[in-house]
Amino acid sequence: MLAPRTVEFFSREGRPLGDKKALENLVHEITGIATGALRGIPMSQFEINERLSWANLRQTTRGEDEAYSLIGVFGISMPVLYGEGRVNAIKRLRREISEAPEPKLEDDSNTIWDLAFSPDGRTLASGSSDHTVRLWDLQSATGAVQRLLKGHKNSVYAVAFSPDGTTLASGSSDATIRLWDVRSAAGAVLRLFEGHRNTVNAVAFLPDGTTLAPGSWDHTVML
Repeated sequence: MLAPRTVEFFSREGRPLGDKKALENLVHEITGIATGALRGIPMSQFEINERLSWANLRQTTRGEDEAYSLIGVFGISMPVLYGEGRVNAIKRLRREISEAPEPKLEDDSNTIWDLAFSPDGRTLASGSSDHTVRLWDLQSATGAVQRLLKGHKNSVYAVAFSPDGTTLASGSSDATIRLWDVRSAAGAVLRLFEGHRNTVNAVAFLPDGTTLAPGSWDHTVML
């Protein structure tokens, strides 16, 4: 249900019923799994007890699998020991969860001025005092940097994703706004906006993504 981006459902007779996206609400009602999780939001965004509850109604042939099936949901590693019984397996699972280190994103010694999540929750963008924008992979256990976007001549004070998640806007104390293509491997610059006379410290997209509003220390907002 959670790991594959696409899941197709069929009746016992082999008749197509729909995919995970089309049957999202029904899957949520039956399993209790949050719709955001079904859409691919990282597991770390959900509380531990909520993730544990997703297995409450699950039936497994072997009792231990009730615990083992949650290993990936919590991003932990533990040996599979069939014969230990359901209760012991769940105890070990909870112990591994409690001892698992929290992911930590580190930007060396630079000040992080702003943060923005991508609409799908898979990526975190940070604007930094070293003139760069970092894209962090929230799917990885270590929170690795996917891309380092360079081009601003001074600190990046504001970042924002477009509603469709394909574009990132960044505002800088160099008085410019850059639009980055987050789908490209190099993080290509799509547009460079100039006109402000001072630091751009806020950027926001219109909900339909057609307009960008940057706010500046020069007391103006441009559309």
